[in-house]
Amino acid sequence: MDTSTLIWIIVAVVVVAVLIAVALAVGKRRRAAHAHRADELRSRAQHTEKRVVDRKVTAQEADAQAQLARAEAERAEQRAAEARHKLTEEEQRRNETLRQADEIDPRVDPGSDRRT
Repeated sequence: MDTSTLIWIIVAVVVVAVLIAVALAVGKRRRAAHAHRADELRSRAQHTEKRVVDRKVTAQEADAQAQLARAEAERAEQRAAEARHKLTEEEQRRNETLRQADEIDPRVDPGSDRRT
């Protein structure tokens, strides 16, 4: 092998070694930049933690208020149903009283549903 071939082989080996070194350095710098960016994102997430907790508390309070409102609505519906039931009973008593009055009233035609 002559010297010029040997020189070209050495130059090629040196160039490959430099390229590998540059690639490793760039990779290391990129990993460091990604690690730094990840740290920044974690820090930003940590700063929003209080807002997350506050919103969770707000949501839980709203859920509790909604539960109370549903319970109150259910009680109101029960009161309304009781009132409707009492109204029906009172109407039936009134109608029965009117029917009895019609039975004994000589002015009412017994074959008619109307009072005269």
